[in-house]
Amino acid sequence: MALNMFQREEQRYDQELVLFKAGQSTYALNVLKVKEIIRPVPVTESPNRHSIVEGVIQVRGQVIPLINLYRLLEIDESETVYFLVIEMGEQLFALKTGPVSHVHRTHSSTIKQPDAVTKGKEAFVSGVIPLPDNGVAFSLDLEKVLHFIQPSHMQGAMATDERRRNYPLLLVEDSKTLRSLLVDALREAGYEDVTTFDNGRDASRYLSDDACPLYEAIVTDIEMPYMNGHELTRHLRQDSRYQETPVIAFSSLDKGLMERRGEEAGVTEHVAKPDIHQLVDALDRQLLEKSESV
Repeated sequence: MALNMFQREEQRYDQELVLFKAGQSTYALNVLKVKEIIRPVPVTESPNRHSIVEGVIQVRGQVIPLINLYRLLEIDESETVYFLVIEMGEQLFALKTGPVSHVHRTHSSTIKQPDAVTKGKEAFVSGVIPLPDNGVAFSLDLEKVLHFIQPSHMQGAMATDERRRNYPLLLVEDSKTLRSLLVDALREAGYEDVTTFDNGRDASRYLSDDACPLYEAIVTDIEMPYMNGHELTRHLRQDSRYQETPVIAFSSLDKGLMERRGEEAGVTEHVAKPDIHQLVDALDRQLLEKSESV
């Protein structure tokens, strides 16, 4: 069945999540990452594949890898009911899962970080989502999943520019894996002064403190626990110190929709994950090129 995409945002929620089972636990993914939900189709084994990649499948003429979620999470494999076709930027792959129940609407403020709630839970969980039936769903860290399969997919030599060291940055990204990759890449490129946060709420509180140092640009994910990147941007734009500061949204959600929503919130540019080179180019446009034109 095809998935009805994102509906109009309301104040009481800012995320729509597809809920599905794997083993005894419920997991969640943003509907904007789920391109399609299909019944299982034939799987062709591919040579030299990662152990959690079961093979490849054909979906509407495209050949894409199939990730076995049970192997990834190291849980007993039960009946496979659906394949979730996932689109993240230019990445397209499928997840082998159990039953898909429904789309759950919630607000980022209700989503908790797993370190504070479920120590020892699966390493690929980025958030814990309370459900109306007193249960919980676990949000998958797909950036970490992709990096686990192909560690080099977000990497590549970065050309260093000494001018970049004069521009301190603040980075807000909830994926620990991607946050570490980004910091390393930005510093390799010459953006040596990078302060990080793993959610928008804590970043907003930090930036609102009068004693906080000023940053030349903010790089933020959109989908995060406690406060999403668009809310963070709206808070920043209410502070006279950050009304003109470049805010770069770095997200794997649908670029067209996120650009429209980001413009309303005050985002300066939107860059699709996982292209770190494009992120550095966007920072250069907003910082180096503008300073030279003054």
